[in-house]
Amino acid sequence: MANVKKAIGLKFPLYCLGFGHDVNFDFLTKMSLENGGVARRIYEDSDADLQLQGFYDEVAVPLLTDIQLKYTGGTNLTKTSFTLYFNGSEIVVSGQITDNSVESFSTEVIAVSKGNNVTYQDTVMIKDPSDVPPENEDFMQRLWAYLTVKQLLERQVLLKGQEKEDEEKEALKLSLKYQFVTPLTSMVVTKPQEDEVEVADKPKEGKEDPRPPAPGFSQYHFGQRQLSQPHPSRKSGRIGRPVLLSQNVPSAAHPGLSDEMPAITQISQKPVLSTMSVPIVRSNRFLLSAAGQSKPLCFDVPLPHKLKLLQDSASEFSMNGKSKNRQKGFSQIAFHYKTNIRLTINTRSVRYHDGQNDVEFLWGQEPTQHSTEGVSLILRNGNEMDVTMGNIRVVILLHKKNGDVFLWPAVRQQPKDVSLMGILGKAEASYEEIQGSQTPTLKIMDQEVKASWEDVTDYTLPSTPVIRCWLVPFQAVMQGDISDFTVTQL
Repeated sequence: MANVKKAIGLKFPLYCLGFGHDVNFDFLTKMSLENGGVARRIYEDSDADLQLQGFYDEVAVPLLTDIQLKYTGGTNLTKTSFTLYFNGSEIVVSGQITDNSVESFSTEVIAVSKGNNVTYQDTVMIKDPSDVPPENEDFMQRLWAYLTVKQLLERQVLLKGQEKEDEEKEALKLSLKYQFVTPLTSMVVTKPQEDEVEVADKPKEGKEDPRPPAPGFSQYHFGQRQLSQPHPSRKSGRIGRPVLLSQNVPSAAHPGLSDEMPAITQISQKPVLSTMSVPIVRSNRFLLSAAGQSKPLCFDVPLPHKLKLLQDSASEFSMNGKSKNRQKGFSQIAFHYKTNIRLTINTRSVRYHDGQNDVEFLWGQEPTQHSTEGVSLILRNGNEMDVTMGNIRVVILLHKKNGDVFLWPAVRQQPKDVSLMGILGKAEASYEEIQGSQTPTLKIMDQEVKASWEDVTDYTLPSTPVIRCWLVPFQAVMQGDISDFTVTQL
């Protein structure tokens, strides 16, 4: 796959077709997604030629590339960046309006057409919720959940380790909540009058379907850019190839089939056997350079906590982080600046909101940047997010180590002669080594503390070097208890 990716070099998308079930479709899916394309299975039915023709018709006429969709006043959005838009297709984005009192909603589409940048704008009037029929009240919420699960499952194909596990957990949680049948769940179906239970699962690679679909039954095949979907308001859906359910059709058209709909009695999680072993971590170890000393200090912060990492009240800047449970690093880091700017970074994506616009980056995508007044965001090397807000610059690094995926903040610039708060608020510390003591002792802030000469991995650098440091108690170097540096919300 690496050779294919190198040869293509993102100059064009790669589409993979797998015929029948005797193929490694997971491999085709991963290879196509890595190269901006989509994999499609061609089923060994009598209409295989029509499936091929339909796929060609779908991708034959690209109209737009590098599409970005912006929604003023929208939040919690599903995917808003798309590589291609084809003639006859559609792009669906779902989210939440932050202010329910607004009467109109503005959208903007930025893309490239025939080598030229184009922008499309539109404003729509928001419908009164009282006008929505009762049977459609939860339609948009289920549509949002459906798209989110679908995109989580697409993304996790390219992931490994903890990051992949986090994506699967989120997809599973939404699947169970909204009763979707996915590769992570099973649907139990009880036939009418017979009380016979069947479990509908995804077909395994290299095996035939248990029975071919009956003529006249609809099938849905989903890909990255085919957005014609089953109705999300149904009580069950399928991400991938849907489970085929009986429909209310005359028995004369399909002899031997019941006119009654089977009852969906249970959506449950598939049992998963985990073979990954991750060592338990009970604290994060931070480095602190020492003025006039070649040996740095380090201190441990116990897990898990929501920490105040850096705060400058004068410029209305703050950075908080949620440490992982029993694993090193952070699972989420949030920035706040001025009154309405928020940047949320997790191990999957980076989301920026300035009160009007939302911008999303995905780790691993091509280098990109976004700048507004006083704020600069630069994604580089696929694993570094360079954040500048006012006169404070922080680089968030995404580390993947021994099956673990986590974030780590590195303060690169901060205002001089200003006292900053937080775990990372001290630019450096000073200490003296007390000579002649039986155990290593340091004098910090006129206080003598015991120290030990320990190893620490410097996660503020992409190369993560292991260096030596004087390990001292948290209270000695931070002049406070851990409770003084925790927050209730990021």
